[in-house]
Amino acid sequence: MCFDPVTAIAGISAAVSSMGTTLGTIGTIASIGGGAISAYAQMQNSKAEAAAATRTAAAQDEAARKSIEQGEQESDRQRRVGAQLQSENKAAMAANGVDVTGAQALDVLDDQRFMVEADAFTIRENARSSAGNLSQAAANSRASASSAKSNAFFAPVGTLLSTAAKVGDKYKSWVPNAQGAY
Repeated sequence: MCFDPVTAIAGISAAVSSMGTTLGTIGTIASIGGGAISAYAQMQNSKAEAAAATRTAAAQDEAARKSIEQGEQESDRQRRVGAQLQSENKAAMAANGVDVTGAQALDVLDDQRFMVEADAFTIRENARSSAGNLSQAAANSRASASSAKSNAFFAPVGTLLSTAAKVGDKYKSWVPNAQGAY
């Protein structure tokens, strides 16, 4: 058997070239698979983020509604307490011989009524302010949900395009060009 070094070198060169192409193909497939998995994960994460933000917005809307309702109830309770206190003061004035229809007694009772109404108004306004803050937070949460929904489409597309660009750049170094060179 005769050993021809030129033929051996040509055979080794062909084997290495073939192996490089095979490894390049495996690498390309792995890159494509990794890009696809990353894109899918981004889409799922964005969808979950959107769902969470939507639930948060609903909870904030409900809290705003309850804040107004609670403020109205507290304001009404303040008015009832004030009316009871005013009745007690009228009775005490009458028991002490003060004319409750006189100007001085009416001024005291009017001042007291004004203070009760001012307190009731403050309670309602504070509740409305709190509800307004919660409503704004809900609007921000809805905007976050909308952004996450958009991101569920655009982030994976960006990942896929980036992966395609990287794979294309690698692939062109593994595939011979029109002149047969790598």
